[in-house]
Amino acid sequence: AGIDEAKALAAKKYPQILVIPGYEWTTQRAHMNLLFPPHLSQADLSAAITPPSVDPSDEEIRRVIARVHELGGIATLNHVPWTNESYPGRQPATRQFHEWGVDYIEIINVDRWDQASYDFIQGSEIDAISGTDMHRPGPAYGWTLLKTDAFDAQSLFDALLEGDTELVYLPEGTPYPFAHATNPTPNPTYTALRPLIAIGDYFTQLTWPVIRTGELLILLAWIYAVFLVVELIRFLVSRSGNPHK
Repeated sequence: AGIDEAKALAAKKYPQILVIPGYEWTTQRAHMNLLFPPHLSQADLSAAITPPSVDPSDEEIRRVIARVHELGGIATLNHVPWTNESYPGRQPATRQFHEWGVDYIEIINVDRWDQASYDFIQGSEIDAISGTDMHRPGPAYGWTLLKTDAFDAQSLFDALLEGDTELVYLPEGTPYPFAHATNPTPNPTYTALRPLIAIGDYFTQLTWPVIRTGELLILLAWIYAVFLVVELIRFLVSRSGNPHK
């Protein structure tokens, strides 16, 4: 939903940043980046690509890759090791993504190098790409090098289409000697809701990216134990208040 706003903001205030429209197609079987020609708008992409189901079939994944290509776009497979660890046995094999026509595989994700995927793409039509996966400011570990004579979004996208990439990997990360200012005055609404937010964060940890059944059962056991203790206290208080009972 922020594609048009991001383009306008970069053009007006940050010309050193190039914006290519796209988004991460996130499911419990695979995470993919879908990148599109710079001229496409938010409305174009909303009409062309439907939100994914939580558990897409192989055919749905294949159709999405094909639809991206119909729009002149690029499909990348993200952080293969992370997905395999987070959703054991759920992600299709890398060879299947190769058969379905994926264009890139993310070899560097944050500070992690995926040697198995790097070995797989050697001699194939798939190219290597890096991703910071940066959710907040911090060090960078990987870069994707592209050959282009011009620094504009279309030239960059054309270079991605060519697929002639090289990677730079810095395992120790770049220095990040910055301390970000924080608001010294807490937001009163956030402070009031913080306990509920903490409970929500806890349940998120138990259910994402996979449901932790054992830990959920332990949580239910604790809730039931507290309930029994409260009922026992109520019973003892009622007995002490009315000795004839």
